[in-house]
Parts: sequence; structure tokens; C-alpha cells
Amino acid sequence: MSKDNADPFTAQFPTAVVGNWVYFTKTKVTGLVIALDDKTGGMRVHCFGSMRVRWYVNKNYGQYKVL
Repeated sequence: MSKDNADPFTAQFPTAVVGNWVYFTKTKVTGLVIALDDKTGGMRVHCFGSMRVRWYVNKNYGQYKVL
């Protein structure tokens, strides 16, 4: 879970941590979280469909599901 639950929109969704599998519903991307950057609020995800590493926003506004 996120340390900062001040935002009521992100508090209702679980936030991913390193080692979690995530699924992005809009783009249908499934990947493994391999790094978090607290300074920028991003997470580095290894996407297994394309075998690429991408950066996404770590705060969850409902754009991804933690599996």
C-alpha cells in the first residue's frame, strides 16, 4: 500500500510494490514491477507481451490492477 493515503481517489485502490504483477486494463498489458522511484512517483514494469521495460505512474487511480 502507498505511504501517502491523503488522496481519496488513490486510497481506494491498492498500489503496487516491487515484485507485484500488475495488469493495465486499458492497454491490456501485464507485467512485473521491478523498481519504484519515490522521487518521481513512477514504477518500472517489465511487460511480458512485448518483452520491454516501461515506466508507469505508481499512484493507482484505477488504471491498473495488482494481481
